[in-house]
Amino acid sequence: MKKTGIIVILFMICVMTGSASAIVTQDLNQPGITPTALAQALVGGAVFITDITYTGSNLSAGTFSGAWGDGLDIDSGIMLSSGDIANAQGPNTDDGISTNVGTPGDLDLDVIVAPDTTNDAAVLEFNFVPTATYFSFLYVFASDEYNEYVNKFNDVFGFYLNKVGDARQNIALVPLTAADAVSIDNINAGKNSEFYNNNDFGDFPIPPYPTQFDGFTTVLWAQGTVEVGQTYHMKLAIADTKDSILDSAVFLAAASFQSEKPNISSNKSALMFPWKKPGTSTLPKTVTLTSTGPGNVTIAKVFLSSTSPYSNTEFKIQNDTCSGKTINAGLTCTFDVISSPADYGINYGKIRVISNAFNKPLIEIPLQGSGESPVPIPDIKANGSNGPLTIFSAEGLSINIQLYPGKKRGLPADYWVLAKFPTGVFYQLDSDTLKWTQCVGATTWEGCTGRFWHGSLADIYPMDVFNSASLPPGKYIFKMRVDMNENGIQDAPIYTDTVTVNLL
Repeated sequence: MKKTGIIVILFMICVMTGSASAIVTQDLNQPGITPTALAQALVGGAVFITDITYTGSNLSAGTFSGAWGDGLDIDSGIMLSSGDIANAQGPNTDDGISTNVGTPGDLDLDVIVAPDTTNDAAVLEFNFVPTATYFSFLYVFASDEYNEYVNKFNDVFGFYLNKVGDARQNIALVPLTAADAVSIDNINAGKNSEFYNNNDFGDFPIPPYPTQFDGFTTVLWAQGTVEVGQTYHMKLAIADTKDSILDSAVFLAAASFQSEKPNISSNKSALMFPWKKPGTSTLPKTVTLTSTGPGNVTIAKVFLSSTSPYSNTEFKIQNDTCSGKTINAGLTCTFDVISSPADYGINYGKIRVISNAFNKPLIEIPLQGSGESPVPIPDIKANGSNGPLTIFSAEGLSINIQLYPGKKRGLPADYWVLAKFPTGVFYQLDSDTLKWTQCVGATTWEGCTGRFWHGSLADIYPMDVFNSASLPPGKYIFKMRVDMNENGIQDAPIYTDTVTVNLL
């Protein structure tokens, strides 16, 4: 067992980092670029490695630097390709960049693509002894088979981890999934698109990123749970599938192999924006993410969810210093969020932050904003729903109100919060006592004379007004009303929201 420890390659990477405006590659034909140096560059000085081997063409493995200038979110490190690593250098002028290096495939990768087989494999392997129960490293996968070969046969790669003597396990998985391998089929414009950057030569007059590759992932991470003091084997492999054309590559960040668990926190759990005239924007609200240690956090992406009912057009992320960055333990990054309503009414959004954090790989921050309405908008919900809602009595019932004054802000108004129970009895809520009382003699909603509040029309932020763990079965109706007269009578103009609950 030969011990290795070389730092020359780290020096070479650091010298090139930051000065290059586009990616620069050096393959195994260059002096000082060896398989041993590549493996040591990946793990840095934190992990002791042995038994380093490389199988493949000298053109298919080496180092890279300046990749931030190409939008790859990793600036420097080591690189494996199913062709020539130099083909990563842009601009993107070819929809099918290829180099047939004429080397065999890999048996482990053949299992993934069976019944097809692989060619032009580049495989780097080494053993390591972990000093902690966790490890991770960072990478980006890129290919010139995007987008034409999505859901067809396409190139394959894997990061295989096993305790020496045990079965191998691929740890190159799509974030937040249990078993979906990172691949052209699993990350693309139509699937897990939050992790994908489209650079297809055929899709743009000028592709948006300088790299030659037609598509690539955001920065991702491979991670595993290990036993301290045991010997583990790591295999990093990539290959062409079925043919020897259309190169793919994986970029692995220098010295990103860490054995301490990364953790993260956010200073915001939700963002609520004030009313704003459609076509204008609010002042930004700043979200601060903190790498709480002991490991360093890498943030794949900060983005707006486009899943209904959330809007990714009414809100905007600005000044993002987090996406694609590694935040050392104890340090922070920030991004700003603004609300830019396109029309009157309430808008909902959700920020998603995906990282390699052990405690919170997914942070979700709900957003709420609105275009200024010409009239007040009362909002009453049952168990968070606009209703109608059917639930079992044992589930409990909670009523929440909210009010958006719109252009009537500041005008005199009456507020009413009312209920009708299955018995036909009407009830009213008093804001001073927050107690419900019976509307004596009332046979209609208008028969309730006890106002919730009165005065200048103003915002009511989300407020719980009714909670019960158990109620008799039946139909319950809750109303929130606002009229613009402040005379103690429910009269026009009156604005109403109603929620109906059927208890079983």
